Amino acid sequence: MFKLTRIVPTSVGLIVAAIILLPLIVGMVTTAGAADPATTLVSTPVDTTPVLDGNAGDTAWAAAPATIATVTGGWAGQVDVTMKSVYKDGMVYFLYQYSDTEKSIRRAPWQKQADGSWKKIPATLWPKPTCPVGDASCEQYWGMKDPNGAYEDKFAVLWNVNTPGFETQGCAITCHWGDDRANGKYGRKYTPNAGEIVDMWHFKSVRTAPVGQFDDQYIDNAQTGGDWGRHGDPKTSGGYTDNCYVNPSTGKCDWSVKPATGDGWSKMPTGDPTAPPWYILKSAETAFDNAAFEANDELASIRVAPFTGDRANLPTGSNYDEATHIWTMEVARPLITMGNDGVTASTKDVQFTNLDAQYSFGLAVFDNAQVEHSTSALFKLAFANCDTPTLSLSKTGVYWNGYADYTARILSVDYSVANGGANGAYSTTIVGTVNTNGVTTVNAPVALGDIAGGGSASATVRYNVPTEAGSFMSSVYATAGDACGNTNSYPGPMPSV
Repeated sequence: MFKLTRIVPTSVGLIVAAIILLPLIVGMVTTAGAADPATTLVSTPVDTTPVLDGNAGDTAWAAAPATIATVTGGWAGQVDVTMKSVYKDGMVYFLYQYSDTEKSIRRAPWQKQADGSWKKIPATLWPKPTCPVGDASCEQYWGMKDPNGAYEDKFAVLWNVNTPGFETQGCAITCHWGDDRANGKYGRKYTPNAGEIVDMWHFKSVRTAPVGQFDDQYIDNAQTGGDWGRHGDPKTSGGYTDNCYVNPSTGKCDWSVKPATGDGWSKMPTGDPTAPPWYILKSAETAFDNAAFEANDELASIRVAPFTGDRANLPTGSNYDEATHIWTMEVARPLITMGNDGVTASTKDVQFTNLDAQYSFGLAVFDNAQVEHSTSALFKLAFANCDTPTLSLSKTGVYWNGYADYTARILSVDYSVANGGANGAYSTTIVGTVNTNGVTTVNAPVALGDIAGGGSASATVRYNVPTEAGSFMSSVYATAGDACGNTNSYPGPMPSV
C-alpha cells in the first residue's frame, strides 16, 4: 500500500470535511418501539395519497418501504407478496403485488350445450375425494391444483381484532381442518372462543374487483350455518348474487331450473351477451334471451354491484398485467370505520385508533381456488413516526489500490457511515464530493443502500489526485430517504462545481 498523498484532516479529524449526516435512512423503528423489518410493514405518512387504479407508479408508493411476505401451501404454492403502506388524513392505504402465471376470472359460468340445454361449469372439474376426518387423500388433494377449474383469483388479509391466539398462531387460529370433513368440506373457519373476532379483507377478481372493492368480512365463533364463522360485514345495499332462477317460495337458487326455462329466469349483460368477463354488472343487465346464445356460449353465473354501508369500507383499484403476470391491488381504509349508521364505530373491523401500537395480520393467496389457499406467517403493521435518523461519517482506510491506481494517481478512501439513531435510513447514497487542489472524484455516486437504526454501511470513494497535489480536503455529500418518503441531503444539497 503506497501512501504518497496526505489528506488533511478536517474539523472532525477525518479525511473528509465534517459531513453532518443527519436523517439518512428510513427508520424501521416507529413510535411503537423496536420492530423487525422482516416481519413488520411500516406505514409512512405522505403528502399526496396514491390513486386507487391498480398502478403502483404513484410517488407515494415509490418512497414507501417494502416488506415481503412469502405464502406457501395451497394451489399458489410459494409466492412472494410485496407489501407497502402509507397514511394521510385519517385514511391508510395498502399496496399488494404478487406473481400469478394466469389471471383467473372464468368463474363457474353457465355453458350452452349442443342440444340446447345449459350446464353450469364447476369450479373444480375432477371428482373430489371423500373426506372423512384424517383421510390422507384429502390432505393430498389440497395440494393438487386443478388445471381446468373454472373459478376466480382471490386474495385475503386477516387482522386480529380481539383473538389472543392470533398473536402466536396467526390466521391458523381460525382454521379447523377436521370440522365437517365427513361432509366433503375442507374443514371450517371460526375463532376459538365466543366474542372473538378476526377482520377479513377479501379481494375477489370477479365478485368485487369490477366494482372497485375488497369484500369487508369477519370471522367469529359461530360453528353452525352455511359458512359457520365467516360472515360479510353488515351492509345497506349492493353485493354479489348468483345468476340463477330464484324459487319464490324459498327465496333461494333452484339450480335444477336451467336458463332455457323462460324469460326472466336470469340476467344477461347489455351489448354482446357472450363476451367475457364472466360477471354481470347489475347496473347494466337485461332479461335473459336464450336465442342470443349458440352452443358452447357461456353466460356469467354471478351478478355484481358495489356494497354500501359497513361492508363498503375497502375501496380498491386492481390490475393484472398480462405481460409481467403480476397482480397489483391498492386498497384504502379509514383508520376508524363506521357501522351502517355512519356514526358508531364498526364492531366487525380492526380499528387503527392508536398509531403508536402495532397490529397483527396474515395473508392468503387463492390461485383460481375456492378454499385451497396459500398462507403467510404472522406480520405486524406499524405506523412510522418519521423521526429522521442520525448519521455520522468516519474514515477507515486510505490507500493506492495497486500499482495501476498509483501510476494513474487514483487514491481510494474507505468510509463508514453509521446510523446512531433508532430509525433506519433508506437508499443512502454518497452523491459526490467537493475537493481542494484540483482533486476530482472518480466513482460518485456510491450507493450504500439501507442502513438500519444502530447500523452502519461501508463505501469506497476513489479520487483522481493531480501530481502537484500533496494534500487536499474533501467535503462529502450524501442523500437518504426517511420513513415518510422524504429525501434528505447531507450536509446539504450537493453544490454545483
